[in-house]
Amino acid sequence: VLSGTATICAGSSTDLIVTITSGTGPFSITLDNGIGTISNYVSGTPIPVSPVATTTYNMVGNVVDANGCSVAGSGSATVTVNTPPASAVLSGAATICSGSSTNLIVTITGGASPYTITLDNGVGTINNYISGTPIPVSPLATTTYAMVGNVTDANGCTVAGSGSALVTVNPSPTSAVLSGTATICSGTSTDLI
Repeated sequence: VLSGTATICAGSSTDLIVTITSGTGPFSITLDNGIGTISNYVSGTPIPVSPVATTTYNMVGNVVDANGCSVAGSGSATVTVNTPPASAVLSGAATICSGSSTNLIVTITGGASPYTITLDNGVGTINNYISGTPIPVSPLATTTYAMVGNVTDANGCTVAGSGSALVTVNPSPTSAVLSGTATICSGTSTDLI
């Protein structure tokens, strides 16, 4: 009996297994979709597959044991292939005044939304992120933000994050005090500071 139904990300692999009861091993088995005939197969041995698209594997013909005795193969295994994100790029360079905020943005192409992303410098991990959603930051000093590790989509497929965003923080005035109290004669002037 063939088994091994699984869900993988494109570029990954999984294992099929044929479980054979009775008879004398090793066996000769045949599977479709590019696997072909496997000689000297031992029941339960993993058969690695890396389909590029969702594929259903089936046994073909009979399983033949070491004595030439045979039994019809049965069972099937569907390997679902999910497309991972193609890219995840951080942007949002800006110049702000101290005490103000600005927004960072991660633009993610491909994969299945929502995503899990991680940024450094105090932002941390954001779950259920939708591409392009503003991420508010209020740094106390000029800070460069970058992505950390991989971005993971809803199917568990990943892509490395890239890009950075420099947020320049300019100091704001700390006080503004009017002075210049004076006594003048009519028709003359003085200065306020």
